[in-house]
Amino acid sequence: MKPSDKSSSSVPSDPQGVQNRVRGAMSAMLPFYRRLLPTEVRALIPEGLRRAAKWALGIKDPIVRVQELRVRLNDLGFTERALEDLTSMSESDEPVERQLAIWDLAVWHANRRSAEGSAAALELLDRGLDDVAHPELRRREAILRAECHATLGEVDAGRRVIEEVLRVTQHPDLHLAAANLQQAPDDRQRHINGALALFNLPHVSLRPKTGEPLYDCLTVTETLPPAHGAKVSVIVPAYNAADHIGTALQCLIDQTWRNVEVLVVDDLSTDDTAAVVSEFSRREPRIKLIRAEANRGSYVARNIALSEASGEFVTTHDADDWSHPRKLEIQARYLQAHPKVMANMSQQARATSELVFHRRGNPGHYLFDNMSSLMFRREPVLQKLGYWDSVRFGADSEFIERIRVSLGRNSVVSLAQAGPLSFQRQSESSLTGSSVFGFHGFFMGARLAYHQASRRYHRSRKRLFYEFPQKKRPFAIPEPMQPFREISKGERRHFDVVIASDFRIPGRIKARNLQHIEQAINRGIRIGLIQTACYDFDPTTQVLPEFRNLEDRGEVQFLVAGEHVVCDQVVVPHPPVLEKFQRFMPAVEAGAVHVLVEEIPPNLSDLRRWRVGWRHARQTRRGILVVPSPGSPETRACPELAG
Repeated sequence: MKPSDKSSSSVPSDPQGVQNRVRGAMSAMLPFYRRLLPTEVRALIPEGLRRAAKWALGIKDPIVRVQELRVRLNDLGFTERALEDLTSMSESDEPVERQLAIWDLAVWHANRRSAEGSAAALELLDRGLDDVAHPELRRREAILRAECHATLGEVDAGRRVIEEVLRVTQHPDLHLAAANLQQAPDDRQRHINGALALFNLPHVSLRPKTGEPLYDCLTVTETLPPAHGAKVSVIVPAYNAADHIGTALQCLIDQTWRNVEVLVVDDLSTDDTAAVVSEFSRREPRIKLIRAEANRGSYVARNIALSEASGEFVTTHDADDWSHPRKLEIQARYLQAHPKVMANMSQQARATSELVFHRRGNPGHYLFDNMSSLMFRREPVLQKLGYWDSVRFGADSEFIERIRVSLGRNSVVSLAQAGPLSFQRQSESSLTGSSVFGFHGFFMGARLAYHQASRRYHRSRKRLFYEFPQKKRPFAIPEPMQPFREISKGERRHFDVVIASDFRIPGRIKARNLQHIEQAINRGIRIGLIQTACYDFDPTTQVLPEFRNLEDRGEVQFLVAGEHVVCDQVVVPHPPVLEKFQRFMPAVEAGAVHVLVEEIPPNLSDLRRWRVGWRHARQTRRGILVVPSPGSPETRACPELAG
């Protein structure tokens, strides 16, 4: 074994190692530099020179550092270590670094939606952000504070925070935040209309409740003039939506844009969805019921309807959502007035059944682009791009990106200036639930893998046409996203070997990973891969193309969080991936776990350190077997480290 091969560095590339050593030597001078040049003097140095000096010293911009920690915390699930690093940054002497870290910590605690988390968030905001002057930051901070006060039952305190900012500036997010703090439905309605008024949208009212949730009482009583023009096909995929689909269909019937066909695809529901839709179609001839032959998810259901659509424009609508009666008119008129634009999206706010607005991911913002509102020109999009990707979730953003890649970045427009044209229904359980396949404002697990794989495919092809029915996938996807699942609910897939490593790292680690995979392929066994990140490696780096190519050829399968698998053995070629605990990992029950090391540690402390990051799995029935890398005869079994 060469001396240079003895270490098991997270970043093994030689050029990177040289750069790190140079930066390490220069960083030793950093304390002297800071003492010699106070902040006031350093500010006089030209920005370009300061940036060059920071690069040479390995000092990252505070914004970049916090962004990378955010990716580690959210996307990669390094909850414990990333929080430690953010906490350390929050105590920095550098004001910008300190405030950025405090904000991210406060957001993380607020997102726990618990009394403990809200109290911690308020304490952080009081400590570091009580003198924010920028209007947007002040508004976002006020909304976050109000949410925390509401969680703690301090509604009056939350109202005072929002009212103070509303006296200075009018903003739709502030009005929706104020609505959340009202008990009486009329007061809640008043603030919702305050948000709509900023966009000159007709006001909503609430029908008298007859047992249904407040959300389902939404209506617009003002008589609005009808609008006429090109035919719009509205696709509504539905599965077990009998309780709420009436609200969606009624709001589509009430649209001012009259030339509409509504295509409802029942995705083999087990409730009365089909009966409810049939009753609506009996009264309203513009509504058509289509029955799917098998349950394959909403995007396959959309594609079934798209095959039958006859409108010049096509859009979709969720089966349990409510939209403003001018929604279709505003979007269709924009396409008619801008013939070079291929598609547009309107905005929405998420609301519970009792009209409590919920933000997702973006603190201080309730309004965001409604991807399912995408309205596009049917013939040119079908001809150039075909259909939605036939997956079970996550294909809205892929379809939009595919249009932009093929037809230009400006081919899809966001109509943010039109205001909230839909209220997406937010289930109560999903507010605090941690659905591993859901979208929580960031990509993780299956959605992260799909996002990265689809973008890679877009970059590698000149033609991005997706057929339907989809006879062959354009690129590999995680098993939970398949329209036809390999297993039934509650079952577990079996693999002969699962290799857990960081498949993003080039150089020696890549070669070692490929060696183990090729050996398994030559044995003709079933192989699963788990992307297990090294904490200190660049969190924005993606899985190397060599491993994605193996996946696309069907020789390996990447396993993701939310999956439960059984395997004969787990092989860990790069032990540092076990050092830090990651939340978003599949559950693995293994006959044995083999950790491959280049040198056997003299004691068990390092092995126990590795196990910290592996506690998310049921390790093994026989203990963790520590095996030297090929070429060394040493072996040591450590059953005491087993779960």
